[in-house]
Amino acid sequence: MINTKTATQIGTRALALTMILAFSVAVPFFFHLAGLSGHVFLPIFTVLVIGAFYVSPAVLTGAALLIPLLNTVITGMPALEPLPMMPLLTVEMTFTALAASVLRKKKSLTRLLVPLTLGRLMSLPFVLLASDLSLSWWLRHYTAGLPGMALNMALAGTVLFVFPPAGKRRTPENR
Repeated sequence: MINTKTATQIGTRALALTMILAFSVAVPFFFHLAGLSGHVFLPIFTVLVIGAFYVSPAVLTGAALLIPLLNTVITGMPALEPLPMMPLLTVEMTFTALAASVLRKKKSLTRLLVPLTLGRLMSLPFVLLASDLSLSWWLRHYTAGLPGMALNMALAGTVLFVFPPAGKRRTPENR
């Protein structure tokens, strides 16, 4: 038997994971519906980056592993062919989540910039070793996504300003 506190924690984590997954399908869907490029704006990262400030490392990493697969199953994007974007994004998102979890106690800018950058960089070994893609393809892919990295940091910063995580409420002294 599990006690009420444990059941509540499990339920809270399950709800957080479900919400992250749902929004992580909806945000890219609406970007693509509006004709905006996922390669440029990286909408699949948006909810994960914001969630890094609100959920546990376990929930964040679980979401990172599931988001690309769930998007592929529901919307067909990220694609598996002709380019293996789904596994590539799984690698990128998992390292983004792991880096965000390690940096949980750092300042917001560090927690935004380092995980996104590291996550994107960690796809390079995958591209070079486990696929038919080239370094020049990866460089084009990486640089095309720089506006999306900036957009995700700006959106997350805005959400954090408006809705600070628990225990980080704005007071007149730290505004």
